[in-house]
Amino acid sequence: MADWKKWNKKRFLIWGSGMVVVLAILWLGVAMGGVWLVSTRDGMKVVSWLRGKTVSVDEKEVLPAIDWGEYENLELVTADGELIVTTVIAHDDEESAIKKGVDDPVVLLMHGKGGSRKSMLKVAEWWYELGADVVLITLRGHGDSSGEWFDGYGVRLDAERAVRFIKERFGERPLILHGQSMGAGAAMYMDEKVAEGVDGYVFDCLYDDMRHAIRNRAGMYLPWGVEWMAYETILVGGKLWGGEVGEMVPLDYVEGLPRDAYVAFVPGKYDEHAKAVESDRMYDKLMETGIAGELTVLNGGHTTLEHEDPEGYKKVIERVYSKVRSE
Repeated sequence: MADWKKWNKKRFLIWGSGMVVVLAILWLGVAMGGVWLVSTRDGMKVVSWLRGKTVSVDEKEVLPAIDWGEYENLELVTADGELIVTTVIAHDDEESAIKKGVDDPVVLLMHGKGGSRKSMLKVAEWWYELGADVVLITLRGHGDSSGEWFDGYGVRLDAERAVRFIKERFGERPLILHGQSMGAGAAMYMDEKVAEGVDGYVFDCLYDDMRHAIRNRAGMYLPWGVEWMAYETILVGGKLWGGEVGEMVPLDYVEGLPRDAYVAFVPGKYDEHAKAVESDRMYDKLMETGIAGELTVLNGGHTTLEHEDPEGYKKVIERVYSKVRSE
């Protein structure tokens, strides 16, 4: 009888240990799969399909005809070898700021996750109408730019390459970086040496910490408790894929922004992805650092503010443009 109990106990331990191993493997698989869903072209297509939406993450972008400027399309190669498709919309020679001797800025526009150059055209038009020349890029892993992954941190290399191009092409003209969500992060994470000479920033719907962004998204779709498990799972998955979640804390980068720049934080009042309070914290840090700027909360959600509150959005652009030109 004793031998039977001993054998049963041993069998239970073996069975229990096996289940723990199986569950651990399944959990790691879910963790890595979760990161794949939110950080790759194919994953984004799956998520969009599940949500009943369509995104063109691997199709050649065809920009619509515009009557306010002319496109010049080109390709830039980043430091890590990705091909970034770029569109320049500049005033012609007779209207050019350089020829007029006016310091009209050049604006670099960077879209959010799932976006493209096309999704930033309305914003580009507003800058152009003020007198700025505009450069739009499609970030890696999107549209006709190369790359399968977009981890939110690697896109900084896309921004850095675009800034170098602008400095080569437009010389000492004032430079404004305007990004939405992931594109705003790309501007924030840039190497400080590359960012030297940047005169203005517009951070549209920027999170203050990627961990907050992940937790916010989990909380939007999952019940309490489950969302915490999903959050922890994705963090583990990110580490397994070699992600840089710990580096993606814009709040820590605020004090490294150029001291002479003018910085505008533009959150959405109803944004559940990057909440307005996160911009509050970054703006407070900006004020502590002594860098000039503003915090303007607009009536809208995530990366849709130019459509939901166009008048408020245009006023932010006008103020930043005026501040940069008057420096």
